Amino acid sequence: EVNYTLHDGNFGAPPAQRGLRGPTLPAPRAWRVAICGSSVAFGWRAAGDRGWAQLLAEALQLRYGHQIVNVAVHGYTTQKTRADFQRLVASIRPDVVVIGLSLANEGLSWKSARLWRVTARSFQNGIRGLLREVEAIQASPVLGDVYPHDAYVSRL
Repeated sequence: EVNYTLHDGNFGAPPAQRGLRGPTLPAPRAWRVAICGSSVAFGWRAAGDRGWAQLLAEALQLRYGHQIVNVAVHGYTTQKTRADFQRLVASIRPDVVVIGLSLANEGLSWKSARLWRVTARSFQNGIRGLLREVEAIQASPVLGDVYPHDAYVSRL
């Protein structure tokens, strides 16, 4: 439970009526957060196996008591993530879903330059589909940027 007190000065209210001015609020419930994506979200090659998802999990657990479940799979694409969404994500009934996928697994790192825009469009459509899947299970989506250094921007 969370109690709160409203200090409104004296304003003529008897001492017994000063202070708490409403119902006791329930304690906030910890959230279940699913992290889905590919190798970077999984933490592959991160120093000490502590990639961004692990650091996020530790911070959310410590500060808010949230439960984080990392269901990221090395090599996954938007298509593979959507195909396994019910099994990996929906089955754990998360309140929040962090999506950490990248254009590299979609083919931007190995496809010819003439296919980069098509690849990017396919990725965008896959992300849109994942957002619809997250909404369908009544969770809140968060899009993660697994390449914050913009490694692929010049290719598009």
